[in-house]
Amino acid sequence: MEKQKLNPERLRTELARFHGSTRLYRLPTTNGRHTEGIGHLAERADCYWLVQDVCTIAFGLMQRSSFVTVDFVRFSEAERKRTGFEASVKYTDGNGTLLQQQSYLMADFPFDNFRFFYVNGTLMLPGEY
Repeated sequence: MEKQKLNPERLRTELARFHGSTRLYRLPTTNGRHTEGIGHLAERADCYWLVQDVCTIAFGLMQRSSFVTVDFVRFSEAERKRTGFEASVKYTDGNGTLLQQQSYLMADFPFDNFRFFYVNGTLMLPGEY
């Protein structure tokens, strides 16, 4: 059976319904946790790879900032040709100070731009903060 194509706008609408979280989930390979909204995103978009990477990197940044803003950005065609990368994830302290940046050769994430928060060891959607 062929997998149904994901509609990014519908997924954004679904994610907007998450406010707060009554349950946290721990990733088996890191000490990081994530909320129900992140779990929904990972399941629907099949992007456990991104959740794992973000939690691992952000957890390592906790000594520098207990609040980390995580921004996924897909590069334009011109930028892809120039850099050889398809996307980037920037980690900042929420006040514009860049803590780290990770580039990806390939990224099957459904959004061109997406923001996460990593607060005190928990990855969450901005609406869940």
